[in-house]
Amino acid sequence: MKLLKAFLLVGGIVASSGCGGAGAADEEKVELGQARQALAVVVPGTRPNINNLTSQERTSLVNGILAFITQPILDEHASAHEWHHPVNGEAFFIRHHEYLNKLETYLTNNGLGQFVPLPLWNPGSPIPDEFLVSDPLVSNAPMNKNPNRPLPAAFNNLCSFPDASQFAINLETFHDGVHTAVGGPMAFLSQSPGAPIFWLWHGFLDDLYHDYEGRCENRKDFNRDVHTDVLWYHGETGTVSIWAMDGTTVQGESFLNWQAPSNQGWAIKGTGDFSGDGRTDVLWHHAESGQVGVWVLDGTNVASAPLFAWTAGAADGWELKGTGDFNRDGHIDLLWYKGQTGQIHVWYLDGMTITGTADLSWNVPGDQGWEIKGTGDFNRDGQVDILWHHPGSGAVGVWLMNGTTVMSDPWFAWTVPGDQGWQLKGTGDYNQDGNVDLLWHHAESGRVGVWFLDGTTITSTADMSWNVPGTAWEIVSR
Repeated sequence: MKLLKAFLLVGGIVASSGCGGAGAADEEKVELGQARQALAVVVPGTRPNINNLTSQERTSLVNGILAFITQPILDEHASAHEWHHPVNGEAFFIRHHEYLNKLETYLTNNGLGQFVPLPLWNPGSPIPDEFLVSDPLVSNAPMNKNPNRPLPAAFNNLCSFPDASQFAINLETFHDGVHTAVGGPMAFLSQSPGAPIFWLWHGFLDDLYHDYEGRCENRKDFNRDVHTDVLWYHGETGTVSIWAMDGTTVQGESFLNWQAPSNQGWAIKGTGDFSGDGRTDVLWHHAESGQVGVWVLDGTNVASAPLFAWTAGAADGWELKGTGDFNRDGHIDLLWYKGQTGQIHVWYLDGMTITGTADLSWNVPGDQGWEIKGTGDFNRDGQVDILWHHPGSGAVGVWLMNGTTVMSDPWFAWTVPGDQGWQLKGTGDYNQDGNVDLLWHHAESGRVGVWFLDGTTITSTADMSWNVPGTAWEIVSR
């Protein structure tokens, strides 16, 4: 018999430690649109290519970087044994991003904010002449203008790596090869940051990392085999089940060791890695109390169940609709919708800490019939996009996003009206081609189907190997 764990009891335990759970005397109710603090970060993924700048602009940037370089800056990199090589795992990306931010802060504070975010240099292209220089603190040995080190084909599908640490480890040979091929100070750990091209090269790697984070980190892969799995919930019993997938073939089924029947008021609203351990966790919302919590998973075992400090529920008119890294800082964020006003809102997160909030640039009042059905990067620009379905007309569309700004809203060529019995249940990459696909369920027949996509073009369809007739079980893989 599976262990029955009522989420509300877990909430009580969390509340006793001062995290704002159910029954806490100081439970905080806030208006969803009120930001606690400004989110002051450079948004990655928008780095221009250095070759698109004019020679005069490149010269100004080089001079700014040279003015920033000091012996302590060089020493910080030389002594960073836990992060200066990709073999150190995700810390390589995170700490180099912080290192880049120091330069970007300097540029901003010294009248060179037009170069923030810092441009990138792709090592498959020549180094601009303006960047074949180095700081007097390091060697002035010549650098190779044409290292000719394009990104290896193994990285064409970033989502083939099970987590960011494995992605980093596999970059080791490429990373070291670029430093060696450029030569000069770039060939030496203690001197490489003294070459301005170092910073643009790591801007290129930083973009790769945030592309990976945006497209791959919330792939709903519970067993870490790089295949998108399917999450099911049985409201009456509270059982949560996982189909371990290989494409559209169900390899097996497992059950989480905790249960939360729907009559307790909790509902699954999404997935994501909230704890930063590389594993997919399950997001819950209690509409009546407004509490939001996470089951932090270790495989199929619930390791902990923390609650967020803020609440937002039915009384406020807000519905929790899904997850995604909307500001591309490497942390999963929460997507909210208020049907009465049409507002769509994001809680920016750092794990379980809410760091800020923002409204999306467009509104869609609920009486227009559109429903948010999932998130994903449909046009492969590293940004989280929003999937919509209109059951009345059957139209399916996507908001292509840049952060919280809607850039465009293409529709799919096919329509699926609700009276046909199919329900759009979420997103995932089911054929591992790097494109977001759509997951459907037909309750009467039990069929579970996939639209394979190339952007917003439907390339083919397939049924999964198992069926689940009826409405007792619900797919919750948003």
